[in-house]
Amino acid sequence: MPHTLAQCCTPHFPAEVVAVMRSGGKCMVHSSDCKSLKRVNPARLLPAYWTVYNSGVIVSLVLVANDRPGLIADITQSFYQAGVNIVEMHTDDFNNGLCQIYTRIEIPHDE
Repeated sequence: MPHTLAQCCTPHFPAEVVAVMRSGGKCMVHSSDCKSLKRVNPARLLPAYWTVYNSGVIVSLVLVANDRPGLIADITQSFYQAGVNIVEMHTDDFNNGLCQIYTRIEIPHDE
């Protein structure tokens, strides 16, 4: 399900989270103790959880960058050097010299 992390509470693993259904079928993920949730219609709340694979956690990132040859190679090389696994990646071109790169990565965590 398409989702973004709320900027009001910046949820992070392993904190408990809850999702709020927004227009267009997207969800906004909040920390379960976020004060903004008090203003949300309870019917729009959905259970949410972090997905843990192998020894890491899956994180969604949206990068905006100047479009250029080799950009994806540089990004994937940076993930590789950081020991991060790319689970999913796709791009959108804004036709103004910028592009948006949607990624889901697996970040290792200590047990």
